[in-house]
Amino acid sequence: MTKPLPRKVLVALIAITAVGLVLRLVSSGSISPTGDEALNLLPGTLWEAIMRDLSFNPPGFRVLVWFVTLPSSSLLLGRLVSVVAGTLAIWLLFLVSRRLLTTSQSLLASAFLALHPWAIFHSQSLRSYSVFLFATLGVFWLAARVLEEESTNRRLAFSLGMAFLASVHYLAFLVLAPVLFVSLRRRGLRRTLLDAAPTVALYAVLLVVVMNAVGGKAESRQLTPDYQGLQVLWDFFHTAVATGGLAGLAGSLF
Repeated sequence: MTKPLPRKVLVALIAITAVGLVLRLVSSGSISPTGDEALNLLPGTLWEAIMRDLSFNPPGFRVLVWFVTLPSSSLLLGRLVSVVAGTLAIWLLFLVSRRLLTTSQSLLASAFLALHPWAIFHSQSLRSYSVFLFATLGVFWLAARVLEEESTNRRLAFSLGMAFLASVHYLAFLVLAPVLFVSLRRRGLRRTLLDAAPTVALYAVLLVVVMNAVGGKAESRQLTPDYQGLQVLWDFFHTAVATGGLAGLAGSLF
């Protein structure tokens, strides 16, 4: 059970988070949109947002952007999703790392995330990476809370958190696999399966829909099959580098 934060630590964490927020807000509305950003912001119905580009990314981030930007399809509003997620990730990183490190080291880790140029860059763009990082840290924190106390509310939050993470990026399994393994060892098969049921159902539905939607046809990006394969490998590489370390620490966290 973690102890309440001392006043000085809380003030320092608020200051670090505020600096991170300001750095992420600066220029977030003036950067020219790229092709994949425009794809996430295309106007249309909710169903079109779900099905768009489905073989590359699951629909969670696009659906979130669709609700936030409705009905204006504003690039600034869309990027604010990444700004908020990237800022909240600073706070969540402190909560997670505090279970592994000292308070001072946890504050330092949060400061690094707040100031890191790549973290700022992805928090200013209409891409899913900041939301993916936020959801990853959220799953770690929720899993730790479930292991502390088996309450209905904590289990529900943990279950929904895993499903949300899975809906943001297909490579969420890099995070979910070690978390579920630890849950299986500590909490048993029945509880782990019940908590993972929404995530498993989501993956099953996405698998069926993607297989039917792709069906040998070219994606809306009009990429050749060879280029699509290279794009998938590149996505796997840079996302694995960004999240694989966190996933590897799951056993130590719990």
